[in-house]
Amino acid sequence: MYRYALVIALLGVIFNRETTAQITITSAQFPEAGDTLVVASDNLPESSAVPRGGENQEWMLGNLQAPFATRVLFKNAAEGAGAASFPEADLVAELAEGLEGYYKIEDGAFIYLGSYGEDPLEFGLELAVNFGEGLIERKAPLKFGDEFESSSSAEVRFSADDLPQEVLDELPVVPDSLKIIIETTRSVKVDGWGTMFIPGGSYDVLREKRTESREVKLEARIGFLPWFDITDLIPENDFLGNLDAVSYHFMNDVEKEPIAEFYLNGDESELLRVLYKGADFITNVKGINHLKPGVYAFPNPAIVNVRFEFTNLPAGDYDLRIYNILANEVWAERYYISGSKTVKADISNLRKGTYLYSLIDSKGKTLGTRRLVVLRP
Repeated sequence: MYRYALVIALLGVIFNRETTAQITITSAQFPEAGDTLVVASDNLPESSAVPRGGENQEWMLGNLQAPFATRVLFKNAAEGAGAASFPEADLVAELAEGLEGYYKIEDGAFIYLGSYGEDPLEFGLELAVNFGEGLIERKAPLKFGDEFESSSSAEVRFSADDLPQEVLDELPVVPDSLKIIIETTRSVKVDGWGTMFIPGGSYDVLREKRTESREVKLEARIGFLPWFDITDLIPENDFLGNLDAVSYHFMNDVEKEPIAEFYLNGDESELLRVLYKGADFITNVKGINHLKPGVYAFPNPAIVNVRFEFTNLPAGDYDLRIYNILANEVWAERYYISGSKTVKADISNLRKGTYLYSLIDSKGKTLGTRRLVVLRP
C-alpha cells in the first residue's frame, strides 16, 4: 500500500511540474492610483546564490527573513508636492520619507520619470531630478525571451547660495553655481520562468535580468568661466561616480508587487539584499524611514541566530545588550552605525527563555528596550 501511495505522489509531482505554464505579464499588473504595494527586505541574505535562469524552474526562497514590510501607496501625480516639475506624470509614490517618485504609463510601459525631495548628495536641498523620457520600470506584454533597453539623463542646477554654510565650508572651491549630472542605461532580458516559493506563498513568475550603468558627476561654475568637474573633490559620497549593478526581478501575472528582487554588485560577486512580496504575518509599516531610531530583533522567537535591524540612527557607536529576567547582562556587542544596518548574532549559548535587549548610544542613553524569546529544539 505504501509503495502505491509513493508512486502516486511522485507522479503527482511530475505531472504538476510538467503542466506548469509560462505566463505573460500585462499592463494589468502596473500600479494604479490607490494601489498599495507591500514589500519586505532581507538585508542580510543567507546565501550568495541567485536563482538560476531557464525554463520551468522551481525557486525555493522560504528562508528569506524581514522584521517588517513597507507599504508604498501610489496616488494621482497631481497630489504630489513636486507635481509641477513632472507635468507628464500619471502617478506619484513616496519612496522614502521626504522623497517622492513620479511615473507615467505610455505605450505599454510603466516609466520612472524622476524624484522630488531631498537631494541625492545630502546637501539638505529639496530638488526635482527629472529624467525627461524616463527609465522603463516595467513593460507589457512581457514574456519569456523578451529584451529591451532604456537610457535617460538628468541635469539639476542650483545656486551655491542655497547650500548651508557648513556645506560650503567643506567644498574645495567657492562656486557661484553647481549642477548634478546623472546618466543611466538599463538593459533587461527575460531569461527564466517557473514557480517561486517565498514566505507566505508560491507564485508563477518570469525572471528578468537587469544590468544598469550609472554615472553621476558634480560640476561647478565660477562667474563666466566654463563648468568644471569637482566630482573627485567630494570625499566619501557613495552617490557620485560610476556604478554598475545587476538585479534579478521575478514578476507574477496577478500580483502587482514583484515577487522577489535580488540586488547585486556589478560583477555579481556579492548579493546585497533581497526584496520580496510582504506576507500577512510580517508587520506592515508605512515605510522604514518613518520608523523611530531603534533596533528590531527577528526572527523572534529565535533559536540559534538572531538578526538585529537598526533603523534611522545618527552616525556613531552603539552598544547592543541582552539581559535575562534578573536584569543581568548575558550578551553585548558594539557597532558603528550610520542610518540603517542589519547584523546577525549567535545566541546559541543562551538558555531557553525570555530576555530583554537594549540599544544604548555613545552618551549612555537607552534608545529602546524590547523583548526577545529564545527557544531550544
